[in-house]
Amino acid sequence: MKKILLLCAALLAVAANAQGVYKPYKEFIFEAEMNLGDSVRQLYVSMWTTDSAFWGDASQRQLFYAYHDSYNKDSLAAAWPYTEHVESTGIIENEKKVWLHPPRSDAFALFEYFPFPEMKFPLKCDRKYRRYYIGDVDGHFKILRYKITENCINGNVDDGVVAMGRHVGGGGEWHWQVFYDKDRGFTSIAGYLPDGRFIGLYLKDVVEHKGIE
Repeated sequence: MKKILLLCAALLAVAANAQGVYKPYKEFIFEAEMNLGDSVRQLYVSMWTTDSAFWGDASQRQLFYAYHDSYNKDSLAAAWPYTEHVESTGIIENEKKVWLHPPRSDAFALFEYFPFPEMKFPLKCDRKYRRYYIGDVDGHFKILRYKITENCINGNVDDGVVAMGRHVGGGGEWHWQVFYDKDRGFTSIAGYLPDGRFIGLYLKDVVEHKGIE
């Protein structure tokens, strides 16, 4: 009996870790800034997850994004759960890593050119690895090879981790940067294209919801 209880406790601990920061119906509101070359845009993006598997893939949970022209906490709370301008994709969050699809609708398609946000656990102050983008970039097939370095903010993992990626070639330098906080998740996701275009998401608020009835 004691062994069964210990096993149950271990399984519950794994389940809790698997949904650590991005708990179901916990809303993360980002301010989005975009320089698209011919225009500069600013809007707000809500992100939240559910308990459901994404497209039947048990390794991923369902992740949603909703787009707002302006930010007013009371107005957004009254509009929850959002039904307009909503995009569905996937997130992986377990004891080994957290990884998610960024928003990719309309101008956010720029995020396709960069490594998707990812952090491995345990968080470390010095980790180097490579990620790739293979596909169409503005009508041209390209392979973008990113050298990524993770460093702790202020030299302390408790203050968060910043992952910085760089690709040289393909018409210039491509830069990618992600900040991760162990309590608030990804607080900043930004990418810079060699032609001057830029896209960034910056965490503005976190709201706890009871779920969708």
